[in-house]
Amino acid sequence: MTGPKPTVVNGRISIEYTNTSLGSHHLNLDVRINSPLLGGANALDVFGGGTIQWHDAVDRFVLKAKPMFDASMTFAIATIYEYVAGAYQPLATYSLGVAGTGSGGASPATEETYVFRDSAYNLDKVNFFEQGSSVPLHLNYGGLGTARKAFVDDILGNTSPEIGSWYRSKADREIDSFLAVTTTFNRRLRRKRGQA
Repeated sequence: MTGPKPTVVNGRISIEYTNTSLGSHHLNLDVRINSPLLGGANALDVFGGGTIQWHDAVDRFVLKAKPMFDASMTFAIATIYEYVAGAYQPLATYSLGVAGTGSGGASPATEETYVFRDSAYNLDKVNFFEQGSSVPLHLNYGGLGTARKAFVDDILGNTSPEIGSWYRSKADREIDSFLAVTTTFNRRLRRKRGQA
């Protein structure tokens, strides 16, 4: 039997987003940190060559994600970590303070999962919690609304500063295709919110 896949990427960006009544959640994005001598402090490698500053990458991600959140949700702070000797070590933080621009309200205990495949056909997922989706929901690309489609297109894009130019799968591969987005109730959050 095979064990867990080894970590191949050397960095991670964690973005904290908060809601005054529901608390905070963290979103983790796998990245490859470039040598500090080549791209500046904490620059990220871009597929096909070049670098992008990590805080510019965070700004791009938040720009594409905020239409899926209403104004009660705020992207608060981002932290970049480097994977060293088997653990992620924090390198720097970046304050955001950006509110969502979508409509509706936060949906307690929901989990929205975007499922992709990388260039080696490995699964990769991006999860958002309590951001306002209806439950249950399962959509392929043709069923995505404007905000979701713009987000997915940016992850599939490969021209800097698009998310797909610097975001990597855990196998350090480029994201190649989108499979579906699914919204369900998260059991742990349902118990926490007294819904189970």
